[in-house]
Amino acid sequence: MQGQPAGLCCHPYDCAGLLIAEEAGVVITDEHGRPLDGPLDVTTGLSWVGYANASLRGRIEPLLMRFLRRGPAKG
Repeated sequence: MQGQPAGLCCHPYDCAGLLIAEEAGVVITDEHGRPLDGPLDVTTGLSWVGYANASLRGRIEPLLMRFLRRGPAKG
């Protein structure tokens, strides 16, 4: 555990099926919408986002990025 609540930390090995997913049309990016890239170890936390396909990414990613920039609503 790296200081995150249980279940909120993932590692590079969590994306072990990435090639299979991409071949099926899934789009995986880092938390900024860039190609996923990180050290392949068992301790580094890795942020990623998965979209079922490119069409859904086009619809969801702008909203997600806006939310991440401003943060959750207070109150």
